[in-house]
Amino acid sequence: MTLWRLRDPSSLHARSWEDGVVVFHAPSGDTHLLEPAAGKALLLLRDGPGDVAAMARASGGGADAAHLERLLAELEDLGVVERA
Repeated sequence: MTLWRLRDPSSLHARSWEDGVVVFHAPSGDTHLLEPAAGKALLLLRDGPGDVAAMARASGGGADAAHLERLLAELEDLGVVERA
């Protein structure tokens, strides 16, 4: 089981709306738009490391584990998250 965490929680700024979550990553200056379930799962990492299955369950069933795994791999490439 792989655990994920935010690379630098203080550098991630997020705003949630009904149709998604906008995340600003200060070190890169990039802004990302995530669908609601994926955004909620990412925001759960503010509380500490988590595994994909737990994030999928906590996101209210809106995102499956495989989808979140792909999202986290993309965000890892961007320097937002890392494997714990």
